[in-house]
Amino acid sequence: MKGLTFLVLLSVFFTFGSFTGEASWLIDTGQFHASSHGQFSCLDCHSEIQEQKLHPDPANVNRRLEDFFNVERCFNCHDDVLDSLAKGFHGGKEIRRDEEYQYCLRCHDPHYQLSRALRLSLGDRFNSDKPLSQQCGVCHEHRTALPELSPEDESCLACHRALEQKDARTSALCLLCHGQEEEGSAMAWQIDMAGLKSSPHGRLTCLECHPDSAQYSHAAQRRLDCLVCHLSHEATVDMAAHGKVSCEACHLSGIKPVRDPDSGLILGQPDRKPGALSRVHSLARVSDEASCRICHHKGNAVGAAARVLPTKGIICMPCHAASFSVRNTVTIVALVIFAIGIINLVLVWAG
Repeated sequence: MKGLTFLVLLSVFFTFGSFTGEASWLIDTGQFHASSHGQFSCLDCHSEIQEQKLHPDPANVNRRLEDFFNVERCFNCHDDVLDSLAKGFHGGKEIRRDEEYQYCLRCHDPHYQLSRALRLSLGDRFNSDKPLSQQCGVCHEHRTALPELSPEDESCLACHRALEQKDARTSALCLLCHGQEEEGSAMAWQIDMAGLKSSPHGRLTCLECHPDSAQYSHAAQRRLDCLVCHLSHEATVDMAAHGKVSCEACHLSGIKPVRDPDSGLILGQPDRKPGALSRVHSLARVSDEASCRICHHKGNAVGAAARVLPTKGIICMPCHAASFSVRNTVTIVALVIFAIGIINLVLVWAG
């Protein structure tokens, strides 16, 4: 039953959303309750979920949203729309090409779409700048909770209810597919849980670093920029040579650095091996030259020098662009010799 529960809910995510592919798999229950479909059961529209062996199916998470949309699902109830389209009208307006209206999700979100009657009845009481889920008093007396759901719908929302990113249940949702030993995870990229828990990020929830991972297309969503939480290196450490190197290219294990052909940036690409656990969450050590060898070796594809050179300082600046630095032995010795020379020159002139 647990498998069917999770099955029922992620299909809601896979089946509907915005045309841009930014629709979340997590449902705001307040907005859904107030929508035109708010009194429907999940299975009224997603009955096929009961027939699936896996839900979510890891093979589907990167498919496009439109791959799951079937306009006949909408026309089963909205046959009046089909009739009006045949007459060349939709929403009271004349249409030019009816094929443009065969993808309802372009304009309508089935989970949050308000009915026309409700929009008219709200009138001036509705505040368009405030989330609908916070305006329950417009239609109801004060309530502390939404009406209870049926057991079937509650089983769906056990996984699909919108949560705060820091809620630990979001990680539990991710690990249904990405955990090492969870049923149905064989097709997903499995995480080295021991490495994750021992890393500095081990106590963070998945969605804190992967805020859009509950959207289409799953693996193509952005990751949080490391610099949101971490300060960038000082110029003496970062250096001009590493200005186009991403944080993960140096600091994550289980990746290989690659040069993006368009931007020229050095990015970290997961080095996936069949049957091997992902160790990308284990931070690589950067205190010894072994970490530098990720890029600095003969024949590397990112254009890095084969040898690891010391930080550039004043002695390098006549020929190379560099930030002023006195944090390496070569520069310190050079500065001492330079200072002695200046002092001797001043003494000679003074004498």
